Amino acid sequence: MKKDNKLRMAKFDPENAYAWEIILDALRDLRAQGKTQKEIAQILGVNKDTVSRWLSENRGGERSTFGMMIRCAKALGIPLEKLVEDFKTPTIQPKITAFDQKVGEVLEEFTKDADLTITDIAEKANLSAVEVNAVFAGTTPATPTILNNICEAVEVGATMVLKRATKSLKREREKDTTAVAERSA
Repeated sequence: MKKDNKLRMAKFDPENAYAWEIILDALRDLRAQGKTQKEIAQILGVNKDTVSRWLSENRGGERSTFGMMIRCAKALGIPLEKLVEDFKTPTIQPKITAFDQKVGEVLEEFTKDADLTITDIAEKANLSAVEVNAVFAGTTPATPTILNNICEAVEVGATMVLKRATKSLKREREKDTTAVAERSA
């Protein structure tokens, strides 16, 4: 059976690139201190060509293994925490809709009807009280998993919650439309 010799491109990994940039900075510092590529290679346990490639391509070992990155960091005296401490993964904040807020209100109503507290729900739903409170307050949308967990804790069907939220939101919108029409007349 013939091997497929196609070159596989590694998917860009921002955390990996960030960590290697820290290692490359240390390598550049060593070069600035007068160390040769051969001396740096000996410190890292790699060959001179590898160091040359990393520095010339300004890319480090982004295609190397995680273990290789750790070995290089240790050899250079870089604490492992430094490789991740400043990297911040951009988070996309979900847009909170009127429906999300209404679902939170309906879930809270069912919780009160069941004579349960947020703490009770959090424990039964395997969530933190902060998560449950954020859903009830409408500041975080109830993901399908969270919705299901809260509904099971309150012993109500998710479909019932969603239908009630839809009807309530529809009534509010109709009320708002009527109020606007009356002011316009």
